[in-house]
Amino acid sequence: MSAFIQQLPALIGVVVGALGSYLAIVRGDKVRFRREQTARWEERRLTVYSDYARVLKKSVTLTYRVSAHLGNDPHPHPLSPEEAAPQLVSALEARSALPARQRAARERYYSAVRDDLALPPGHSGRWIFDEPASAGA
Repeated sequence: MSAFIQQLPALIGVVVGALGSYLAIVRGDKVRFRREQTARWEERRLTVYSDYARVLKKSVTLTYRVSAHLGNDPHPHPLSPEEAAPQLVSALEARSALPARQRAARERYYSAVRDDLALPPGHSGRWIFDEPASAGA
């Protein structure tokens, strides 16, 4: 028994060291995961910002070209409003694609909830409920 007692401090040291090592590795992994996640989100934000800036620049350039056609801007490549209209529409659609997708996703969500709860389709403010039968009739 005395041999076990003599070895007990070394055994406790090994357990404490293993536990400390485990905690250090877990903490390091969490920090690395957060850092990598932040980097991924920054890349995504940069992509979205640059896409939006590109579409916005296209809209502004088309506006300058139409303005040049009307004699209000010195842009070297004037464009008539009729020629610019389809391009402006596509630029506007591209610029507002994120809210449109968000609205469509929200509508699909509400539709799935209504189906799951067996509710009638459409906005709840427009639902028509049957009048309950009067108790005296």
